[in-house]
Amino acid sequence: MFKSKTYNLKEQTAFLFTGKVLGLAFQILTPIILVRVFSQDDYGFYQNINLIISFTAAIISWNLSTSLYYYYNITENKNQLLSQSLLIQLFITIAFFLLFVIFGPLYLDFFQIHSGFRLQLLIGFSIAFFINGDFFESLLVV
Repeated sequence: MFKSKTYNLKEQTAFLFTGKVLGLAFQILTPIILVRVFSQDDYGFYQNINLIISFTAAIISWNLSTSLYYYYNITENKNQLLSQSLLIQLFITIAFFLLFVIFGPLYLDFFQIHSGFRLQLLIGFSIAFFINGDFFESLLVV
């Protein structure tokens, strides 16, 4: 009934390149703008939160997204590989988020951030989106 559109290599490369360039531009412009908007203490707090998000997401993701590039070409049942990888990624995200809600204050105390539950939830959601963003990018490329 529905025909899936197939993209050629040139279109896929253009999509990926455009996305990477826009992401890099956003990454470069954000600190430049925030340094002028925030005070020194606020910007330091922002950078500390950014460090926590990057550090935690790198550990929690287990580089599951890079395994898609390797196994996609050598497996026969590609749909099963993609669905299992997606389910594993979602399970990891949900398990991490639940553990972060419970043990988040201890983890944030390690980084000397004493905050309320609202900031803890925001950090948890940010890490979850950071983890899944890399995975979904790989899923769309494959």
